[in-house]
Amino acid sequence: MNNVSSNEQCILATIPQWPTYQYMPRVSVNNDFNYVDVELFIDDLADVNSYRIEQAFNPVGPFTQVGMVPKPLGTQEIFTTHSTSLYNQGSLYYRTVAIDSCGVDAFVSDTIQTIFLQASSAGDLQTQLSWNEYVGWPTGVRQYDVWRSIDGKPGVLIHSLTPLGPGPYTFIDDLNASVGPGDEGGSFCYVIDASENPGNPYGFTMKASYSNLACAEQNPRIYVPNSFSPNQDGLNEVFKPSIVFGSANQYELFIYDRWGKNLFYSNNIDEGWDGTYEGKLVEQDTYVYFFKFIDLNGEEQEYRGTLSLFR
Repeated sequence: MNNVSSNEQCILATIPQWPTYQYMPRVSVNNDFNYVDVELFIDDLADVNSYRIEQAFNPVGPFTQVGMVPKPLGTQEIFTTHSTSLYNQGSLYYRTVAIDSCGVDAFVSDTIQTIFLQASSAGDLQTQLSWNEYVGWPTGVRQYDVWRSIDGKPGVLIHSLTPLGPGPYTFIDDLNASVGPGDEGGSFCYVIDASENPGNPYGFTMKASYSNLACAEQNPRIYVPNSFSPNQDGLNEVFKPSIVFGSANQYELFIYDRWGKNLFYSNNIDEGWDGTYEGKLVEQDTYVYFFKFIDLNGEEQEYRGTLSLFR
């Protein structure tokens, strides 16, 4: 029996070139639009079709897909977003997976952790802040900046912290020097801004990563003078309680003499008693005050006491 052989056919198999690197410069919370910014620096020479964005609630997973980005042309940087509000519940972990031309997972990036900030009232007009370390930059964090906004106003930088070791980190914001009589708002909101140490091996430096927005409410504080002196050249001439973080809409102030006669009434928080009744100065004596208002929780607050009028 004779052997029969076919012709020889050669096929050149092309093996996809996998990425040699894949770096995430940062992830950052965007509080204005309820999403997380994700940035990726890729090996543009690799045979990659797309990049899978994954998220987890701890560094070891399980990771779940939250987005898919095609490989861009002519650039090594990818900017994408993940729409979520989960960053208000805790720190989130992100990584990216390169998918090659055969549909195979070719490269898994480093894991980046978002900054989760917590704020609470510590009493005596102080706010306690705490946040986790931002993880992901090869050279580490250069500093954390603390930004504060009051009742939705633009934020101001109030503190910078240089980390001397791993987190968590804390800061107490003393508001006594920042607020005073007449301030009606009591909502204080904070954001942490992390910046990178120089020397990044990929050339990315000083990329900012922001935390979630964390707010704390402060209870009303009342300032009531115990005496005043009308007609004393502008020094303490008017008796007027001052309310910090109180509602002025339902404010009422009453002044009585020692026999219970009502000498003064006002529902204007900016108006005080000048020591007169029906246009005439009253005698030097001790008088009774009573005032009330609605606090930020919608509850009525009442205060009463005595004040001394001196001439």
